[in-house]
Amino acid sequence: MTSPTSFRVFADDQSQRFPGIWRVLFQVAYGLTYAAQVAHWHISSPRFNDLHEFFNDEYDLWFKNVDTIAEHIRQHPEDNLLPFSLPALAEGLKTFEATTDADALTKNYLQYLLAFESLVAKGDKAFEHPADIDLLGELSRVVEKSKWKTESILKVKQ
Repeated sequence: MTSPTSFRVFADDQSQRFPGIWRVLFQVAYGLTYAAQVAHWHISSPRFNDLHEFFNDEYDLWFKNVDTIAEHIRQHPEDNLLPFSLPALAEGLKTFEATTDADALTKNYLQYLLAFESLVAKGDKAFEHPADIDLLGELSRVVEKSKWKTESILKVKQ
């Protein structure tokens, strides 16, 4: 079985699937899921076991969050009527090229986390509905923890 080596988070044919910020959060969360899965499959490092397990856990975490966001979109279609434009950081995430370099994979994953964090912060200011605020708060805590763990990995010599 071969694994994919390239992926576009904002594929042209998918860009209008969910209008508004929840669509963008969904896409970046899906990109996080994919980046974690690719790192899990391709990582090469003296710390292979630790990194392999870390990225597997991150994949599981973001896979669940993608589902949570999709359910929110389905249950609250009114949220998707709000216009939203992508920040510059998310625009830079259009293409992810796989590598076996642990540092490059981890830095790429961190870029997705930073983009997601930025989007959550913008969404926090855009909504007043309690369901939105609760989910954004939960996602904010998840991304903060993932970001801290990822930055810790980068501080340890690969």
